[in-house]
Amino acid sequence: HGQTMSMGRHLQDQIRMLQQALADLGKGLGETNEAVADLKKNAGGANATISNLQEGLASTNTITETLKNDYGRTKANVAKLQAGLEGTNGAVAGLIDGQKVNNTLMNKLQGEINDQADKQH
Repeated sequence: HGQTMSMGRHLQDQIRMLQQALADLGKGLGETNEAVADLKKNAGGANATISNLQEGLASTNTITETLKNDYGRTKANVAKLQAGLEGTNGAVAGLIDGQKVNNTLMNKLQGEINDQADKQH
């Protein structure tokens, strides 16, 4: 009978230890579930952030493409302006040369008029 009682107490201690271990496992499982829920929540926020970044990148790409197109048009317009300026520079140079010729002719005419006036007096 003593041996049975000793065996019973030993088994009862083992049962209590198993119950405590099971309770600890349950508590750990609850904490793990909370951590997983937090991770899921944070992952959802990260997914929203990634989505926002992707939308921003798409918008930036669109703006960049528009700027590239604008740059191409501006570059072509600048080339036209430069060609026009070169033509204008040539025309101005021609006008300056013509003015020099006219000034020379005017001076010559003035000289002849003065000579003519001197001869009449």
